[in-house]
Formats: sequence, structure tokens, C-alpha cells
Amino acid sequence: KMKQAQAAGIRPLVPVDRRASAKAAKARLREKENAEYEAMQKGDINHMPKAERLPWRIYIRDYVDARFNLGEWFIPVAFAILIVSIIMMALMYGYLIAVIIDVWLMWRKLKAKLIAKYGEQSVSKGSRSFSYAWSRSIQMRRWRLPKPRYPKRGHWPAD
Repeated sequence: KMKQAQAAGIRPLVPVDRRASAKAAKARLREKENAEYEAMQKGDINHMPKAERLPWRIYIRDYVDARFNLGEWFIPVAFAILIVSIIMMALMYGYLIAVIIDVWLMWRKLKAKLIAKYGEQSVSKGSRSFSYAWSRSIQMRRWRLPKPRYPKRGHWPAD
């Protein structure tokens, strides 16, 4: 009976203060986990979690730790590659901006010369002169079609 159980000092299945009981259980669990973590850091097999005490787990650890593993360097190498790729991307965008500025400066001079020699119709929108000039300027010289008339640079057209 209840009165007899209380008199005997037997605790009920459900504690009176559930929150306090839950906190105490969490604290015990945290203490156990901290002790196991500390044992793993020190290499104390007797106090490690049960899964880490299995003989084949010990063998696997010893085997893997005895050899050189490429995987050990994965994170530092991946980080270095990431940094280099960010730098390369910044260089690529910088170069792209330089190309755009170069094409713009080239077109300003070329446009004035075309107007002076051939008139306004040579640079009108229908003539597509700008797109022809910039597309030719961004191609490698040996891949341009029609081929350049002179093998080397420096042969400017007559004004």
C-alpha cells in the first residue's frame, strides 16, 4: 500500500520534481561523456566508450595510425586550393575589366579614324563595325579569319 511504501522510504516510479530529476540525469550523462572523452584523449582504453574497446576497433586504429594517409592532408590542401582559386578568380575578373577598357580605348581611336576616312556610315549601327572590331580584338592573332595580312604587328593602315 502507499502508506507502507512511504513509510519504508521507497521512492515512486515517477519523481516528485520531474524537472530537477531530468537536470540531474543530464548532468550524470554529461559527466560520463566528459570522462569518456578525456579517456579517448589520453588513450585510456579501460574508460573509453564500449564501442572503442572492441578488439578489432583497437586493431583498426593501430593499423591506420601506423601508415601515412593522404587523407590527413585533405582539409589543408582543399583550403589552399580554395584560396588559390579565389585569387585566380579575382585575377580573371581583373583581366576581364582590363580587356573591356582596352577594347573601349581602341574603339574610340578607331571610330575617329573610320569617320575621318569613310564617313559616318562606317560606324553606324547597321554596319556592326564595333562588334567586328571587338570580336577580332579578343581573338588570338593566329586564329583570326580572315588571316592578318602581315605576319608581325606594327603594320598600321594608311590614313
